Amino acid sequence: MRTASQQGASGGVADFNGDGVEGLFVGAPYAEGSSLLSAVFVYKGDAGGFAAEPTWTLTGDDNFGYRFANLGDIDGDGTGDFAMTALKGDSEEASLSGSVIVFKGGASGQVLKKLGGE
Repeated sequence: MRTASQQGASGGVADFNGDGVEGLFVGAPYAEGSSLLSAVFVYKGDAGGFAAEPTWTLTGDDNFGYRFANLGDIDGDGTGDFAMTALKGDSEEASLSGSVIVFKGGASGQVLKKLGGE
């Protein structure tokens, strides 16, 4: 992990890949990557705990991973859904106004909805 990434700024647990076991989500809103600052690291869970290294990495708008929220089962499929925020995310209406990305639980990063704006 790079210096000053603020890894651990947010975190939570949810089923990421549909195996019925919660993974650990760790936000790093200032991690360096491609042209944006941001990452959320997902550590696969099992009966013994969580993987020592991230299994998956999610990226999004600038400063993605600033906050994590469990949402419950909002799409009615029986698996809890979750959301991540991007402090300087964009929307169609406004640049750098912040954004929230809602993910389908158990679907390996499938986005249900992106919300943005003031």
